[in-house]
Amino acid sequence: MILTNNIKVKKMGTKTIAVMTKARKVSAKKARELFEDARYHLEKDDQITKMLRCDLFHSDKQTGTSVITTELDRIMEEETEETIQIVKEFVRKRVQTLIKEKSVQTALLGENYKNQKITIKRVTNPMVENTEGRFEGSFNEVDKGKFRVVVENKPTKPEDTLEQSLIKWMDAHEVDTTVCRELLSNIDNNLNI
Repeated sequence: MILTNNIKVKKMGTKTIAVMTKARKVSAKKARELFEDARYHLEKDDQITKMLRCDLFHSDKQTGTSVITTELDRIMEEETEETIQIVKEFVRKRVQTLIKEKSVQTALLGENYKNQKITIKRVTNPMVENTEGRFEGSFNEVDKGKFRVVVENKPTKPEDTLEQSLIKWMDAHEVDTTVCRELLSNIDNNLNI
């Protein structure tokens, strides 16, 4: 365990987590300011969401390029390291989060939102190789590390077998096989009447 700036870092299995040990109390004034600023932040989020929806709608479906991804690529090539880190954090915390909203997914994918998801992210090796057909469009080696609009097919979840379903039901209702046998026996008896 390491203690730095009122945060204790613990190792839990393979993961490392940070736990707060001290924190300042939030004042009533700060709480009031939070909710006074809420309208401004909601309006900003709405503006960003509308822009993202339009940009993703007009993106090149084959290459995954859009006006926003082109600007992100420019920033990654030309700006300072500090600006790049701020932009990466903004993309991760705001842009990708807003795109994940169900309203945005359904507006852009229609009925396919159940089987696909759309986002803006950096191109990786699995996207270039796309051996399993998981990604729509085609990305190449030049795209690696660049931001692109990515439509990804959601993995299909195999349907549970009867046994798996029964085990889940037993766990949910906290019953054992004796109760199941009794229930099934009662069903059999009622069907024979």
